[in-house]
Amino acid sequence: MGAIKVLFMLCLLVLNFIGAFFLFTKLAGGVPYYLEIIYILLALLVSLIYLLGAGFDAKWSGAIGTILFALNLANAVCLYLVISAFLSFVLLVLFNSIGMLTAIFSVSDEDDDFEPIEEPVETYDVEEKTKKRKK
Repeated sequence: MGAIKVLFMLCLLVLNFIGAFFLFTKLAGGVPYYLEIIYILLALLVSLIYLLGAGFDAKWSGAIGTILFALNLANAVCLYLVISAFLSFVLLVLFNSIGMLTAIFSVSDEDDDFEPIEEPVETYDVEEKTKKRKK
């Protein structure tokens, strides 16, 4: 994926989690905040796996990144419905949309393990020797 793209995705994830923590602090007492804590911890774990996969150029990293940013976008929508912090919501939608598009474009259908043969394969003509049988 390249170091620049991994750093870009890391910055998007950091900004996303800063916004999620900001919205998390605005939650009222009646809302089950422990669900948000569990979500944030799981999302941090998946983000670490995604960044490691992207750093090692794994084929599955683009799909995991797309799912991760889509779930973060859904979390931002849920937090907005509960809290109604418009500016934070808009920024989270922007960060998650950019991250999701970048992850979608990094998904490739190409088989990277296949390398065409650069030199022609040598073949040999083997003539079958016929032997006369003596009776």
